Amino acid sequence: MLIGGCSRPDAETRLRDRLDSARTPEVLDFTYETGGTTVTRCFRPNTVFAGTVDARRKTVILRSSDDRPVAVITPEATVVRSALFAAPPPATWLRIPKDLTAGESETLSEALGAEFASYLVDQPPPATPAEVTSAALDVASKVTETTRDTTARYTITIDGPALDRVAARQGATTTTAAASESVEFEVVAVFQGDEIASVTVDPRERGIRPPVEDQEAAVGWTTTYRRLSQPPPMPETDDIAELDREALVSLRASLIATCQVRP
Repeated sequence: MLIGGCSRPDAETRLRDRLDSARTPEVLDFTYETGGTTVTRCFRPNTVFAGTVDARRKTVILRSSDDRPVAVITPEATVVRSALFAAPPPATWLRIPKDLTAGESETLSEALGAEFASYLVDQPPPATPAEVTSAALDVASKVTETTRDTTARYTITIDGPALDRVAARQGATTTTAAASESVEFEVVAVFQGDEIASVTVDPRERGIRPPVEDQEAAVGWTTTYRRLSQPPPMPETDDIAELDREALVSLRASLIATCQVRP
């Protein structure tokens, strides 16, 4: 007979409780990094970039891997550094038209990378780390927890089609490229205290973690976060050209100068 016994909440319940009380800073800095191989990074633009989200002003500043501002998104306008494109107009910045069609959005995704372009297409602010984690949790097949000191790591296992539904719900243009029942994804949310420090999405064959070179069909990614006490200054965007819709559909990515593929 069990007298005065109590059951300990399971990992999913504890994660939901953490998400309910998670603090999302008003100014959040993040770094996005695509998984996959060196070849993946050579032929996909903007596989590593950073940004700052200011929820109060509803603005996003995106930075390149060398920390240069390359896009500024506000409720009034979206401007992108022209150097991101091959043969751009003679101006430092380009203003992206509002209300893009599906075809125009696809062109931006091909030229700039799907995840990077999603910030330009969607109205700010983007989904918070707690919202991304919660959406994955809603379609989870399994949740596990590892806790050490003030760090808690939650691994959420979901299948490929479910991850695509999560991405669509969050307004992302990124797809897994492997939405089949044979592929599952681990969404790993790491808490430092009351804040989410990182979210990683890792693809694998169901029950088997593949070697890195086999991940071309389904590339994961990691987003790390940190709180800022105040937003950075807005970049100067005076030298700007209007990008008309005819020019937009012909945009192509600039060459990735740092790419080195060796036989």
